[in-house]
Amino acid sequence: MIHGLNDWNVKPGQVEALWQGLRNVPVSKKIILHQGQHIYINAFRSIDYTDMINLWISHELYGVQNGAKEVLPNVIVQDNLVPETWTTYSDWSNPNSDKTVFHLAPGTLTEECSSDSIQSFKDDSPKDDFERYTEHIDQWENELISNQKQALRANRLIFKSAPFEKAQIIDGKVTIHVKAASNQPFGMLSFQLIDFGEEKRFNPSPTPIQRMELGCNWREDTLREFTLAKFPTPFKMITKGHLNLQNRENPWKVNELMPNQFFTFDVPLQPTFHKLAAGHQLGLIIYATDFAMTVRGNQAVRYSIDLSDCHLDVPFQ
Repeated sequence: MIHGLNDWNVKPGQVEALWQGLRNVPVSKKIILHQGQHIYINAFRSIDYTDMINLWISHELYGVQNGAKEVLPNVIVQDNLVPETWTTYSDWSNPNSDKTVFHLAPGTLTEECSSDSIQSFKDDSPKDDFERYTEHIDQWENELISNQKQALRANRLIFKSAPFEKAQIIDGKVTIHVKAASNQPFGMLSFQLIDFGEEKRFNPSPTPIQRMELGCNWREDTLREFTLAKFPTPFKMITKGHLNLQNRENPWKVNELMPNQFFTFDVPLQPTFHKLAAGHQLGLIIYATDFAMTVRGNQAVRYSIDLSDCHLDVPFQ
């Protein structure tokens, strides 16, 4: 299996479901997780991808005894901090791994006791802003996360951990337990996990390096690699998740939602493998409409979050 940790077309949860489905099946399974979106990695300079796939297919399809099962690691992950760096692991997203529990207090993710406060936010935006976000999703994303932008301040809640003294690796599926209410008989909640900290991060797409021949008088491909951006950025979205409040149990069952009545939910975010650098903060944003992924009703819905019964479960390595 090969999948991009930043692929929001075929999402990480889909390959993770296959990985989990094969967990107790007596077959060999290998997975490569890269930092790309919905892309091929055969022309990456930093990994011998074609040779690895040839080794595996020769063994599995042609029965060549080349030691592929032993030579190829179970899990290979591309580092999100250092270019051209890949690390091997024995497993990914182990459902039995220990979780660090962060409770929610106003503006804070803390391992101490929960806060007893209730915080609220709205979903609708002024018409001009709504139309702008619809046309420029990158602007919406930046203004949602940024502390410097005020346009969406009333449309989301942000919680941040203390800076980490040493690097941390999030390995698998983060889950948010939340107690929430809507002032309407319908509603939707969205969640983003954020890496806060000034850092030169990877460019979203691989950088072309040079053209390379695929054979004599044959086609060419472009040798490429992820490179660091020219300027540092203050944050990066790690993963996200969504919940229709009328589908609290599953997508095919409609649950009645009583206005202003609190309900509790457990929402798994898309699984990931992400390294937080020392000095960075882990952040959680709670909001409603996701202009990149959900319906955009721009309705006058207000949500309340009871922080006394909210926590974030993070599978750190």
